[in-house]
Amino acid sequence: MLFHIYDYHKPLFDHSFYYLLFCWAIYRDPLVIISIVLFWLGIVGASVAV
Repeated sequence: MLFHIYDYHKPLFDHSFYYLLFCWAIYRDPLVIISIVLFWLGIVGASVAV
């Protein structure tokens, strides 16, 4: 049961980590975010196309 709860909350933790990394990158250099967003949109577009 404990493993199930841990496994259930793991994606939430990963999401929070990437959210903090995203905010830190914005604070450091907004231009980096533009590249990341374009790169992410490219990945999403590729997965949708496939």
